[in-house]
Amino acid sequence: MNFDNVEEAKVYVCKLTSKAQTIDEIDSSIGYYRKMAENAYDDRGRDLWEDEIRKLELWKNSDDFKQGKYPQGIDELILELIEWRAMIYSFQHVVHTIREPLKESGFFAQWYLGAIYGVFIIIGKLISRDRRDNSLIKLWEDISQIMLDNNACTQDEANYINK
Repeated sequence: MNFDNVEEAKVYVCKLTSKAQTIDEIDSSIGYYRKMAENAYDDRGRDLWEDEIRKLELWKNSDDFKQGKYPQGIDELILELIEWRAMIYSFQHVVHTIREPLKESGFFAQWYLGAIYGVFIIIGKLISRDRRDNSLIKLWEDISQIMLDNNACTQDEANYINK
């Protein structure tokens, strides 16, 4: 992918890493923006809010949105991974008690196995090589050249990541 400038690359990265809004979030934002437009002090402010409303309505009515063709968001995956790992860690490091109920519980063993599976699924999504996925690998492939061109990383660092 070719970018004309760094700013264009930044917008692309933000788009790929940020999750898409749900229909409820869009409707809530549209309602809020309408109130802001009604209470705007001048035409310029009103035009700004109405422009945002048009953008959201356009996205809400697009075929991509209706068919669910939008990314989960890399940032959301990373946060989910951190949450799962923190939860697993907290159960693994419970202050020792006389009985240690978590080690004796079959239910905990099943939960633990499911949690590990969840962690690996998230890692798989983040490092997927499938071009249809929004993964860190796809993101790097798309922006690595402009990062090199603008000295945001060295050739050695890029080579290390590409291994």
